[in-house]
Amino acid sequence: MNKWNWLKIGRWTLHIIFASGFIVLFCFARLDFSNEVCKRVLPSIEQMDNRFLDQNDIMNVLYEIEPTGFVGQKRSAIDLQKIEQDLIKDRYVASAQVYLNNQSELIVHIKERYPLLRIINSKGVSYYVDYQGKKMPFSSKFTSRVIVANGYIQGDFPNNDTLKSPILQDLYKLTSTIEANAYLRDIVQQIYVNHNGEYEIVTLFGSHTVLLGDLSNLAAKLNGLIAFYKASKDKVDLEKYKEVNLKYKDQIVCKKF
Repeated sequence: MNKWNWLKIGRWTLHIIFASGFIVLFCFARLDFSNEVCKRVLPSIEQMDNRFLDQNDIMNVLYEIEPTGFVGQKRSAIDLQKIEQDLIKDRYVASAQVYLNNQSELIVHIKERYPLLRIINSKGVSYYVDYQGKKMPFSSKFTSRVIVANGYIQGDFPNNDTLKSPILQDLYKLTSTIEANAYLRDIVQQIYVNHNGEYEIVTLFGSHTVLLGDLSNLAAKLNGLIAFYKASKDKVDLEKYKEVNLKYKDQIVCKKF
């Protein structure tokens, strides 16, 4: 065997030795890393205008899973998926992300659900409907400033958060349409379901109610209301009106006190 072959064999041998050494060191490092303990928990909440949850609420969930709150627990013993699943069980939580960083800190980040509408049913029971069209409970800690719907609305807040009632589905559709329009979003305060099952809205303009009837031709009715308000600005005393009726196609009928 010539010297070039010996050199090739030597190089390959060195490569194998270095690679084996690296693998051994990596395994020891991984073993040592998994035995590191959680040094602290860093909870955070992604919130918009609402404050249904605070950091204590997050920590209480962690303490229910593990009395230490996971501080001092080995990385390998912390079930990140279970923590996320338990956090999502909270009816104010939209999503949860939990992980351990390189400093052995447990990062717990949740995103709150965002209510679109507050329902006060005929029994006086309050709950919210979120932007995804799901029911969420009313909070004694925080009241969200959203459109309120009340009147002849049946049904309590059950365990099932689906909107099964046609009236609730209509209220979700109506409120979503209002929220999508910057002009209406700023002026509509309340939706009322009357004894005929028709929808009325209350705005910032005057003491009148706006009678929509059902939600047929909804876009045309709301566009007509916007045009009416803009045309009436500084010209008509809206306080004189008791009702602005949009039930009839291409008509606006105003009733005075």
